[in-house]
Amino acid sequence: MRKNVSVLGVILVCVAISGFLVGCTGEKEKTFSKAGMSIVLTDKFVEKDIASQTAYFESTEALVTALKEDFPGFESADVDAASMDLAEYANLVLENNRLSSTVETKDGLTCFEYEKTVSGKNFTYFATVFKGEDAFWLIQFACETQNYKGYSDKFVKWAKGVKV
Repeated sequence: MRKNVSVLGVILVCVAISGFLVGCTGEKEKTFSKAGMSIVLTDKFVEKDIASQTAYFESTEALVTALKEDFPGFESADVDAASMDLAEYANLVLENNRLSSTVETKDGLTCFEYEKTVSGKNFTYFATVFKGEDAFWLIQFACETQNYKGYSDKFVKWAKGVKV
């Protein structure tokens, strides 16, 4: 009996230490909200203003952009946005931005990936699309291509936390 109590004590100490170490990584979840959209990222992100985006968040190694496109804005192109599905919208984004990629479904997300060079650095983008009651949302996650493997699962997790 005494041996079992000692083993149990050691296990509890190990669990407490591992919980403390995990808590010390310095990253906590943080919810950001803007213009009818919310996203769960980490507290390493800060929100900044960029004229071309509805919302923009960045950390030292990754960024997230969110663009809201209201349905009435599609009328000038003679497109009935309200009846369009996510894949159609994503393909329209690819076409309008002359991006070479394929729309796919990943973990329930309609998305596509592409690479772009910005200021001499190569970036990989994980772009996701969402449909609200009155608008489509294009939410893109990006980091330097050399870091993409380490971020791709995080990008999917963060995208799954989007609410519009």
